[in-house]
Amino acid sequence: MILKIKLFLFFSLIVLSICAIASIDVLNRPAIKSALVESSVLIDVVAHNDQVLAVGERGHVISWQKPGDWQQENVPVSVLLTAVNVLSDGTKVAVGHDSAIIVAEPDSEQWKKVFDGYQLLDLKVALFERQIEELQNEIESTDDDDVIEELEFILEEYTFSLEDTLLEQEEGPNKPLLSIAVTSDDQIFVAGPYGTLLYSNDKGNNWVLHDYRLDNPDKFHLNSIISTTDDVLYIVGENSTAFVSVDKGQSWSLMNMPYQGSMFGINAQDNSENLIAYGLQGNLMVSNDAGKTWSLTRVETSGSFQGGTITQDGRAYVVGHGGLVVDFDVTNMNELNMRVHPSGAAFSKPLVSDGELILVGQYGIVTWAL
Repeated sequence: MILKIKLFLFFSLIVLSICAIASIDVLNRPAIKSALVESSVLIDVVAHNDQVLAVGERGHVISWQKPGDWQQENVPVSVLLTAVNVLSDGTKVAVGHDSAIIVAEPDSEQWKKVFDGYQLLDLKVALFERQIEELQNEIESTDDDDVIEELEFILEEYTFSLEDTLLEQEEGPNKPLLSIAVTSDDQIFVAGPYGTLLYSNDKGNNWVLHDYRLDNPDKFHLNSIISTTDDVLYIVGENSTAFVSVDKGQSWSLMNMPYQGSMFGINAQDNSENLIAYGLQGNLMVSNDAGKTWSLTRVETSGSFQGGTITQDGRAYVVGHGGLVVDFDVTNMNELNMRVHPSGAAFSKPLVSDGELILVGQYGIVTWAL
């Protein structure tokens, strides 16, 4: 009996602890300073002046030069940050869970929150309400029964989506943002799950929805978005979803991909038409004509690729689970090298700098000789 009581009290404490953690307002709780931040889970990394900028769990943002030489920056949220990018003037933008978007002025270590999931839900509600009103007007203005039937089906889908979003408003935000692209004139695009595409043209201070510009009726997740040196935008995501825009996001076209699963990333080589995309279970795709055609290679691994990069001379590096690092010439897939980092860590993003790979992931940030 005493043992049962002790076990009951033990599991009750666990439940109370979980509830206490869940009640923390991570959207308004500043990230805690930590001496271990360099080895905490990091998700994304980008080159910035003579340093690199990395983001990850608990709102961690670090400016890093080499092992042991880093500075944790001041962040107003404690959510997992999933992506970071830098504008032409040095303004920094990062996104993360609960649809948080934070920005920092050039050369500043002080970030501010400019957007979160509450605002995203408001934008979604307004979009669905507008779409429902437009469909109702279309239905009233036509006598074609077939057209009416089709429009009523779409109207039902939008009505369900609106109801779901209104319910989310009551429960609070829970959707992450996943990727950031910046054009040469500092137009910013952020992609996320359920077809979310956000846009800002004022350095990230204000945001509008661009979901409706994509032909994505099933709201497949948008996992990665990039902008090339000539301002062509690419998106890849769930269930072979892939888009390209040649007019800075004003319009989007579908890309025909050779792989029908989820893709987690896409990268471009500067000043060329070479692209790579990658996803589940070692599936790796290459295009040498700006996404018009793609070839598929399956790397012998049960893990998934999470991040990649292409150097200026056309060497591609792709990383994933179990410490996997694959590199190859983006114009010649016949010579593909596969290595496993000694840590066995799950890596989420590589960066090439001064003859080394900078890798972020499960155990923070590490370097590895090329």
